[in-house]
Amino acid sequence: MFENDGSMVSSILKNIKRVMASEYSRELSVKVFRAQLQQARLGFKQGGLVPYGVRRLLVDKNGEPRFVLGSGERKGLDTDRVQFIPGPPNEIMLVRRIFSMFVAEGQSMSGISLRLKEEGVPSTNGDGWSFDRVRTVLRSELMIGYYVYNRSTRQLGGLQKPNPPDQWVRTQVMEPIVSPQVFAKAQLGLAPYNSRRYTYEKSQMLKNLKRLFREKKKLSLAIINGCPYTACSGCYARHFGGLRGAYAAAGYEVPRERKQRRCSDAELLDGLRRLRAAHGYFATTLIDADSALPMHRVFINRFGSMKAAYLLAGTTESELTPAARRRRLQGGIRHDISRRRNEGNA
Repeated sequence: MFENDGSMVSSILKNIKRVMASEYSRELSVKVFRAQLQQARLGFKQGGLVPYGVRRLLVDKNGEPRFVLGSGERKGLDTDRVQFIPGPPNEIMLVRRIFSMFVAEGQSMSGISLRLKEEGVPSTNGDGWSFDRVRTVLRSELMIGYYVYNRSTRQLGGLQKPNPPDQWVRTQVMEPIVSPQVFAKAQLGLAPYNSRRYTYEKSQMLKNLKRLFREKKKLSLAIINGCPYTACSGCYARHFGGLRGAYAAAGYEVPRERKQRRCSDAELLDGLRRLRAAHGYFATTLIDADSALPMHRVFINRFGSMKAAYLLAGTTESELTPAARRRRLQGGIRHDISRRRNEGNA
């Protein structure tokens, strides 16, 4: 302890204390990470969510099973460990069915999630199936019994960066749910989706955006999100201070009619009615893709929320319930799936 009175001696001691604290934190981080790698090599879970069809088994220090952990439950003793085990038979059957639909039937992940929703099949914690949930099942190596750890690194709240495969920890922890041959075929089908996964370096993102601009001669939120080799529009907005900053860096000037001009409330609502008459439903993606309308954020700023704008445009309250929105959007989703399949066959 020392007096923080602003004197030269106290300033020197303060800096020495800070260096000591920083070095202690660095050494502690190295020790904790080394222990996590060791525990992962032994097959013990090191945090994170588990995919559908897999459960967490709590074992004591001697490796004797205690009980299966439920959702949100954690171990209570430092000497306890968590292992992976296959889930109940109904979930295992559904996992195998998802792989069969993707590999044997050639269905897309969006089509699989939509089909499971229509059948009322619950996902994890009783939630509905989505594109991301289906992709997690198809990509997880736990489906063939292997636990993979240290795929990526994220330090001090920075950006997440992938690690090279030679740094991964890959351990067999349970019996496979699907055969390695089926899993390998699924990974081949996921290759077009996996090509979107790359390090989010600003220079590489800008290079891809310029390439997209050369190919499409213009840029928009829908064009960026639909491109297989660019990051999503939200990533560009975060890295470049908004989509307009990304457009400017790529050399694209937003057309004057697309800029957020001052539209009256009546013009905005008329635009929503026009979209509904043309497509049969409302969606922010339709608004952002329409060159005659400003971005959907303008509607939120003007009317308080998209729901309020939809109501003023003539939509009833009952049509905005989650079930009604799901039924209304299914037609558009099916159209997108059919269009993507036709483009792939072409």
